Amino acid sequence: RLRRLVLPMGLFRAEIEALLSSDNMSKNKFQTENQSQTENKTNWLYLAGFFLIASTPLFNLPPWLSPPDWGKAIVLRIALSLLLLYFAWSQLGKKSGGFEIKSKISSAKPAFFLLIALFLAFLLSTLFSLDVNFSLWGSPYRAGGFVTFASFIILALLTFFTLKKSDWQKLWDFVFFVGILVSLVAIFQLFGIFKSLLVSFETRPPSTVGGPTFLAMYLLLLSFLALGFGVKEKKLAKKLFYLASLGIFLIVILLTWTRAAYIGLALGALYFLLLYPKKLKTLKIAVLAILIAAILFIYYYSSQPEQNAQTDNASRGVLSRFSIEDLKQDPRISGWKVASQALKDRPIFGYGPENFYIGFDKHYDPSLPKIQTAPGTPTSWWDRAHNFILDIGVTAGIPALLLYLSLFFVLSWQLQNLKNKDRENAVPCHGIQAAFLAYFTANFFGFDVFSTYLILFLIVGYSLFLISAGFGQEPLSPVALAPKKQKFLLWLVKNRALLLFLLSTIVVWFIFNYNLKPFQINTGINAAKYLVNNDNCQKGVDIMEEAKKKGSTYLDAYF
Repeated sequence: RLRRLVLPMGLFRAEIEALLSSDNMSKNKFQTENQSQTENKTNWLYLAGFFLIASTPLFNLPPWLSPPDWGKAIVLRIALSLLLLYFAWSQLGKKSGGFEIKSKISSAKPAFFLLIALFLAFLLSTLFSLDVNFSLWGSPYRAGGFVTFASFIILALLTFFTLKKSDWQKLWDFVFFVGILVSLVAIFQLFGIFKSLLVSFETRPPSTVGGPTFLAMYLLLLSFLALGFGVKEKKLAKKLFYLASLGIFLIVILLTWTRAAYIGLALGALYFLLLYPKKLKTLKIAVLAILIAAILFIYYYSSQPEQNAQTDNASRGVLSRFSIEDLKQDPRISGWKVASQALKDRPIFGYGPENFYIGFDKHYDPSLPKIQTAPGTPTSWWDRAHNFILDIGVTAGIPALLLYLSLFFVLSWQLQNLKNKDRENAVPCHGIQAAFLAYFTANFFGFDVFSTYLILFLIVGYSLFLISAGFGQEPLSPVALAPKKQKFLLWLVKNRALLLFLLSTIVVWFIFNYNLKPFQINTGINAAKYLVNNDNCQKGVDIMEEAKKKGSTYLDAYF
């Protein structure tokens, strides 16, 4: 009462407003802290799922996870289905979820829409496929098909929507750790370590990814990412981790004897050093001189066969991949001629994912040199063009190919713009660009498998995140949306329970019928094959009969 009498009315009102403001700030701070704790728990759930998916390159355990990519694809689809269900539940639980996602999409254009367009192009190609079932699911041998390819696109989008900067760093650290383990398996295979657990190889170890060429491609993508993080990192321990990872990856790439990976590695390294964001004139000249000397040495060695006897086995194996005689005997050029004829037949939608062999068989020309032996196989059966441009063009059509190339061109272009604006992330962006260049150079002579697609689309998701963070706009408010859209979002929140029940039913049905059941049947096939190959034919037939009772699946032809 005294204060009300003594203090001027304006001052008293100001004190009350300050007190109320302080109370509101405390309440907002409390709400923010609670929200932050909830988000941290949510992010760890997402990270746990992404960690599981990122560990799949290690999965190769017969008879369950065999062929190698089959088990990986099953784990990816199951984990991704559950993560999508959780994502829907978390977004339907908050009214601002749709606005946050819209804001992220808005700041990552046009790369985001190219990724969606690529999804739709492959979907159309599947619908117009000459063998729709095979285009959807493929076979366990390759574990490809639209469903698996679409899963990689969804993985890229889900990581983009859910992970923050610190989460991305944790995920990449784990990916590098998995890459080290995959590399160690290759080294153990080559030198006969743990023979009781691992199959030994005298040359070109495949590790757990299905082949030496695929191993080289997988590590090639990781190498430049590790290099970018290693250069940027300030803490000594983490810098050593990234650079040690890089060293291990490079050693194993050499051990694979994959010349396409060597060429990609050389071009990627040239790009990284010569166009490095900072001026390192002396280092750049030295690296260029070393590269020129290496090219001259390889040329001299390949033109002097008598030098082979004077080198050790490891060096001879690597250098022989560049010999003129070895290059002359490569059947890829003949295969590309056949694939080019197949591309002319169906240029719009292609033959459908996984259906390359249809076009190839139709235009097969036995008179072409070395066409009787596909690269890396003892037979003339080609299910891939061994060139990513022809592979995508023949199976998905020229529009899908153009979208695929445009996606990575736009990502590289946006990352280049980000390098000029965001100095903190300039080196990682530069590393991603070098990885794209090295990857597509090497993949001009090869094709993708599960493990290479996994890393590639994780990099796509990370690139979208960097672009969104670097050129991000202010979060959109509910007022920014049209009234109809606001009503629709409110309707989703109101009917959350019903929608989640329907989604859960679909997810359970998908996991059981299209993953667990085929997984059990394929396990029976693998066990039966093993028994038959070890002179236990009757037991193998009995297992196949049991597997047959599990019912029809998309594996019927393979079965």
